[in-house]
Amino acid sequence: FESVEDKVFAYTQNDVFETKSKLYQLEEDLPADTFFRANKAVIVNLDKINSLAPAFGGRFEAVLQNGYKVIISRNYLTKLKEILGL
Repeated sequence: FESVEDKVFAYTQNDVFETKSKLYQLEEDLPADTFFRANKAVIVNLDKINSLAPAFGGRFEAVLQNGYKVIISRNYLTKLKEILGL
């Protein structure tokens, strides 16, 4: 899920859909062990991550199965490490 200019979009393998939900609502409603807030504008399905790699400035980059790249900000890295057991 990504927030762009006050709209929230759900990305799938092949499509993009607009949702009426706000990102904070999705974060509350989606299972916390599967969906993770990667940065201020993005929620990621952890099951769809192909790879994680360090990025500039202490951030990480996640490459998803659909090829989309997501930057995981430093503010959310601690929670990601907890979820992944690192």
